[in-house]
Amino acid sequence: MALNTDYIEKKDLLSNASATGSYSTVKGGTYIWSAEGTFSSATLQLQAKNANGTATDISGATLTAAGFVSVLLGANAEVRVAVTGSPSAIYSSLVAVP
Repeated sequence: MALNTDYIEKKDLLSNASATGSYSTVKGGTYIWSAEGTFSSATLQLQAKNANGTATDISGATLTAAGFVSVLLGANAEVRVAVTGSPSAIYSSLVAVP
């Protein structure tokens, strides 16, 4: 019997991107943030929107090459991936840990 994963929250934050993505709202909890693509010395930073609407870097959630990071996010957090540099074909997602 296949494992039913329909209940697991997954957000695609970047898809074939080369610039900072839009905000996406998550339910909150523990997530695995991943990214892959052609980094070309670029840096990806996971950010959350504060109550006043400004973006704040999430501590420990920076990637300079393909990889995974575990992050803890608050309820109804609005998150995005900020891109510095000139990467290409970057894919990034956030998956809740059940």
